[in-house]
Amino acid sequence: YRHLAILGEASVQAARAASCAQDQGKFWEYHDTLFSKAGPLAFTASRLKRYAADLGLDRQAFAACVDSKRYAQRVETETIIGRALGATGTPTFLINGQLLIGAYPFETFQEGLDSLLAARGQAPSGLSK
Repeated sequence: YRHLAILGEASVQAARAASCAQDQGKFWEYHDTLFSKAGPLAFTASRLKRYAADLGLDRQAFAACVDSKRYAQRVETETIIGRALGATGTPTFLINGQLLIGAYPFETFQEGLDSLLAARGQAPSGLSK
């Protein structure tokens, strides 16, 4: 997973906060909370901290992490790289140099990966959903 904070400062703050949640082992839970929220005020500093509290994260440690902007460089770098690769939205997947932007069913990925394996003379894994 790499951050792609392209919707302004609010998305940058949300990405940093998600990294702080990762420090406490709750990245995906926090990620899912962020993606369930909408509106121009969904990612204010106070709301980002409230979401963390709602998930049971240590409030002081989370607030200290967010306030320190500890992950600012990481989020900025990942966003720059994502844009340079052609990512324009989320989700974006990069598979063997091919960019796939948007949500796709499992079968789309399976077919693409099976084709790559076949091109290399390898048998598909036979994994199913």
